[in-house]
Amino acid sequence: MRLCNTGANAWADELGDALSYHWLGGEGERLEGVRTSLPARVEPGGCVVLPAELRAPARPGPYTLVWQPVREGVAWYGPGSGAATTEVRASAPRDAFAALSLSLPPLQAGLPALAPLALENRGDETWLPGQGLKVSYVWTGPDGHVLEGIRTELPEPAEPGEVVELELRVRPPDAPGTYELAPRLVREGEAWIAPEQELAAAAIVGPPALAWDLVAADWPSRLAASDSDAFTVTVRNTGAEAWSPAAGDRLSYRWRGEDGAPLQHEGMRTELPHAVAPGETATVAVRVAGPPRAGSYTLALAMVREQVRWFPPPTGGPSEHVVKVTLRAAWWQSALVLATVATVVLARRRRPAPGSWRWAALDLVPALWLWAALAGLGAAFHELAAIDLWQGGRAASISAAAVPGLFVLLVPGRLRSWLAFVLSLGTAVLLLADLLYMHVLGAIVPVQALIGAHQVGAIGASVRALLRPEYAWLGAAPLAGLVLACAWPRPRAQARPSPRTRRRVTLAGAAALLLASLPLATSLGGAMRSGLGSRVFSEQHNAGRFGVLGAHLFDVVRTLAGALGQRSLSAAERAEIAAFFAERDEAPPPGFGLARGANLLVIQAEALQGWTIGASVAGQEITPFLNRLRGRALYYGAVVDITAQGMTSDAEYAILNSQYPLGQGAVAFLRAGNRFETVAHALKAAGYATLSAHPFKRGFWNRATLHPRYGFDRSLFDRELGPGPVIGWGLADEAFFARMLPELAAAPKPFFAFLVTLSLHHPYDEFPPALRRLQLGALEGTSLGNYLHGIHHLDAALAELFAGLEAAGLADSTAVAIYGDHDARLGVTPEIAALAGEPAGSPSLRLRLERVPGFLVLPKGQVVGEVDAVGSHVDLAPTWLHYLGVPAPPAFVGRPLVPARAGPGVAALPDGSAVGDERLFAVAGQDIPPGGACFTAPGARIEREACSGLVERARRALAVSRAIADHDLARALPSGTDPGP
Repeated sequence: MRLCNTGANAWADELGDALSYHWLGGEGERLEGVRTSLPARVEPGGCVVLPAELRAPARPGPYTLVWQPVREGVAWYGPGSGAATTEVRASAPRDAFAALSLSLPPLQAGLPALAPLALENRGDETWLPGQGLKVSYVWTGPDGHVLEGIRTELPEPAEPGEVVELELRVRPPDAPGTYELAPRLVREGEAWIAPEQELAAAAIVGPPALAWDLVAADWPSRLAASDSDAFTVTVRNTGAEAWSPAAGDRLSYRWRGEDGAPLQHEGMRTELPHAVAPGETATVAVRVAGPPRAGSYTLALAMVREQVRWFPPPTGGPSEHVVKVTLRAAWWQSALVLATVATVVLARRRRPAPGSWRWAALDLVPALWLWAALAGLGAAFHELAAIDLWQGGRAASISAAAVPGLFVLLVPGRLRSWLAFVLSLGTAVLLLADLLYMHVLGAIVPVQALIGAHQVGAIGASVRALLRPEYAWLGAAPLAGLVLACAWPRPRAQARPSPRTRRRVTLAGAAALLLASLPLATSLGGAMRSGLGSRVFSEQHNAGRFGVLGAHLFDVVRTLAGALGQRSLSAAERAEIAAFFAERDEAPPPGFGLARGANLLVIQAEALQGWTIGASVAGQEITPFLNRLRGRALYYGAVVDITAQGMTSDAEYAILNSQYPLGQGAVAFLRAGNRFETVAHALKAAGYATLSAHPFKRGFWNRATLHPRYGFDRSLFDRELGPGPVIGWGLADEAFFARMLPELAAAPKPFFAFLVTLSLHHPYDEFPPALRRLQLGALEGTSLGNYLHGIHHLDAALAELFAGLEAAGLADSTAVAIYGDHDARLGVTPEIAALAGEPAGSPSLRLRLERVPGFLVLPKGQVVGEVDAVGSHVDLAPTWLHYLGVPAPPAFVGRPLVPARAGPGVAALPDGSAVGDERLFAVAGQDIPPGGACFTAPGARIEREACSGLVERARRALAVSRAIADHDLARALPSGTDPGP
């Protein structure tokens, strides 16, 4: 607004001058408006331009708006000239409502509760759950201070004029007292909406239900870094509610550094030994894990009710204690240096007589010293990396340290001490590289990474930034080795024992080292025979299983086995690959580029199976939000789960690369060095920023290595996402999505974001009671019951995500894709068959239920409907690129899933089974004969020959895809016709 001073006096903010207005209603009412401060002093005859705040009347209807300056406490300036008066019609507010009834239960400080609430929609739009509108409230305290409440989703749609009843989620203030609660509607990031007539409920908030006092603690004064220890604590229940292990009440702790800053992760949990009523005490042996670095830390005990809240601070004395954290590695390495010096001094002072066999015995010492040095280095690494050894891992670690000693015995005696020094130095450098590699990528350095070792110089500054002072202790062993190499006594030629004596002593030493190596050899042999050589979840797990040196030996064995088993493509195989791609229809089907330029948000949902969509249990929808989303999205109900041993990582590979996974092992480890060409690469070439996120360890499934190779500019894991409520292995889905919304809002546009959820994970042995929303009856507490709770929780988290996208202004510019990564690994039980609406016992049922749902929500709903074309994970990325108007990479095996797609659909399963549009072929299973069986799509058995065409199409797709992975051909197919030599 441009405002001019036509009077004789200056206007100034310090004089109380401001711009305001009046609303003049048709029935004579006069409503005073809000003030807008003047941005500067306005002299007589001067003008100022300012953004004037205008708040509409509470009731709709015609009004006259009269702008007037005001000097607070003195007078209004009176009507002005120009455009000071205008006629305005105030329309009904979009989200107007009336709070009809509210009933608050007895409340205790900090303890969540549910309050029945009835609301009437008096706006002009339908309220839709999951569309950004939520129910909340405000607390007004005795001092007038206002506290914002938590949110509750609308349970059902409400047309204008309709009444909706819900259970309002209420979290009382932490301090007891008298409060008023007033219902509100809220559109996140947009507005809070008050009812047309205030309905406030008075509440007396009682003492906290969850409160505690520390009675006594046998505090530790010292603790080894990354080590766990236990000490006795006695706590008293000073709250109003009983504690119990079943309710999730546990004793935990947090660490703070010398600067008072909290360490990132929460502490271990300790179960209570029994239920504790108010006023009672419990004595607990609390287990704590020390911080990974040495120093002085404050250990603060804390109580927690899992999935509900942390207890307030204790009501009595302090619950903190300063603990000195030390490195055992410092003691071990210091002891090694002192022992080496003492051994050298003793050997030089007590030289054997000329020709004595003891000279040959002294030649064994470098090999035995190397064994001890490497065992100490391995132990130091595990402490510095905070990796616990598994059961049997310590024996394997010590056994692995004996192997290099065998190589020392192969050289002449006078060179052994020098070789021992070189090997100790090389091992120390390797373990230092492991520490740095693990910090960045979450894994020890694999053999394949040595190919890129020449790039270390280019990232020298980054490497130096990761170095820690305590890593210097890895240099103690090479220092001791240098002392050994320089000062170890060596006999003169005439003083040496006979060659026969030297051989006998050397063989005895080699036999001892071989015997010491047997535990590792047994472990590695068993691992390779069991298939672990091809199925690896995490290199960190291997370090815990075999020790870090054993894990490196395992990596070498696995890599050699893979290299020796590799062969070149034959001419017939090259011709088959060329023919496969030459048969493709190059003309894109209808709909190409409908959502050109839109962001793409992809959500890989852990263990989301197709039969859960639309299913219900005891009259309750398992996926209410996804059921509604199905009506405004492209829904793919015939996407087949094709994952194999790599499970989640197989799904990522198949989705991003449009390639079938390996039959044995996982691309994530066996082909991690390939030059991939993914959907992320295609979108980057089209100008997209790329981002991936997963709320778990960066090294799991080798993601920290693979995701950059898959084309992601940035990747966020548990370290970047930070701590929060945990379900199963990692961050709860709703917290994960909430952390990602600001990242998406701040990302350069257009973006491609790939989110991998984790809350729902096999074996489904528990689900937090506080988050259970379904009434499951006999299924409660079973693996299937916990799985259903998890799916329901995921569904609610997705509703929150879509609401967040709406609030952030991203909904109209973002295509959202959701799919399940693999089946739940629960088999096909009668209970699952009943939930899926299928008769149990059919031989084809397993194959018919091997489905994962797919959703694609295009901006502004350009296309909706159900796509019944059969496909698999490999077909989803080509579908997304199709609608975004981006050509798919030449090596993509999949094709867009669109209604008008040319050619029959096929999904090839890793065991050779296949699914087509009209046929199913099962290789094995209940009542499946040798050679397989053929079924119609509904499941009726037919002659095997009817599936021969389907089996051949599946075989070709698998063969081509496996060849692309095995021979790294993704970037060697410029036009999809020639795989090269």
